[in-house]
Amino acid sequence: MVQETAWKGRTGGGNLGQRGLFWFFRYIDVRVGYLILRFVVIFYMLFARERCLAIYRYFRQRRHYSRWKAWRKTYRNHYLFGQTVLDKFAIFSGNGKRYRMTITGNEYFERALEDEKGCVVASSHVGNFEVAGYLLNQSKKRMNGIIFGGEAEVVQRLRTQLLGSNQVRLIPVMADMSHIFSIYAALQEGEIVSMPCDRVFTGNKVEEIEFLGTKAAFPAGAYYLAERFRVGMLAFFVMKERGLHYHLYIRPLKIDPALTRREEKVRALAEAFVRELTDILEMYPEQWYNYYNFWATNE
Repeated sequence: MVQETAWKGRTGGGNLGQRGLFWFFRYIDVRVGYLILRFVVIFYMLFARERCLAIYRYFRQRRHYSRWKAWRKTYRNHYLFGQTVLDKFAIFSGNGKRYRMTITGNEYFERALEDEKGCVVASSHVGNFEVAGYLLNQSKKRMNGIIFGGEAEVVQRLRTQLLGSNQVRLIPVMADMSHIFSIYAALQEGEIVSMPCDRVFTGNKVEEIEFLGTKAAFPAGAYYLAERFRVGMLAFFVMKERGLHYHLYIRPLKIDPALTRREEKVRALAEAFVRELTDILEMYPEQWYNYYNFWATNE
């Protein structure tokens, strides 16, 4: 059963608190924030009980960890997520040059940049996808990121400014569906469009696919776009490593070329994405950041 997510993906703190973080990281090393975060996470887990339990169940039911290990991993998950949020504020504050990123599979991205056709990038709420927009330096094609609204004005403004200088345009999802025209125009112009492929909202077309031991609903919109415009798809996973280091994994979504029906191609692309997502989570199980009952089962 498809449910609208209870987790909205907004950065907490409001305009005032977020302005304070921008000022703080303009003068203070973000790793000082990491240290403070070790203690803050404990209180966050106590007061954000439902989100905390969602991740605990992920470790218990999907990873089959013991209770003690699941709680330790839940703490670690929240701590790493907090680091990714602080990293974004540090980059917003002008300290992006301190970060470095290793890329595996860059040849697939280079191929997409050289192709006259557009490309659809499948993103997800693992790791820290947004920092790819700051750390990927390329000037060959514009990348268009599909985003959901709700962020504070100060975050939206700085995000737009920084990403715009790196050939990245943000396309917010609008209630009147006008964003669809922007997406179509981008692909027709041979540009790259990135979309989150692991979070379902009311009204989305979905594919139910086996994921970590049981079926889960995944939005199908990105795959319909790729099929509609006959363009390739890449999956981007930007995973947090030690310190100020990220590792970007770029993987093509390959399907059987003998498939002819649209529904078959869409299904095959969705299954290919879930295979790649599963593989990444085997490598980085602690960096799953969907803070709600993703599987929506009655377990």
